[in-house]
Amino acid sequence: MVDESGYELKDYKFFAFNGEVKALFIATDRQCGETKFDYYDAEYNHLPFIQGHPNSPKYIPKPKSFDKMKELAAKLSEGLPEVRVDFYDINGQIYFGELTFFHYSGFTPFEPEEWDYTFGSWIQLPQKTE
Repeated sequence: MVDESGYELKDYKFFAFNGEVKALFIATDRQCGETKFDYYDAEYNHLPFIQGHPNSPKYIPKPKSFDKMKELAAKLSEGLPEVRVDFYDINGQIYFGELTFFHYSGFTPFEPEEWDYTFGSWIQLPQKTE
């Protein structure tokens, strides 16, 4: 499978919290050099941090299916305090990748560190019932 570029498959990874998408990253260049991760907010504004991989030097256009992927990620995350929902977009067709409950197993920090706190603040755990 390849995307519109004809040579790679971009991976769209949405961070959703109780049915609301707050951020995502796009993984690129997996087949041709060092993998790049570019983070965006829910409105597709590039975010000023890195985690585990550098940002791409190239502009990554918002995919045509962005709103639909975001809608699906929100639906799949309903009732979950936090989950990463992964998709692929191949010429406008959406393919589901996976649900990830522990991004980087929780061991790879954001740079700068303040983004660890931002992401952590989005998690609202359910009230303990007795």
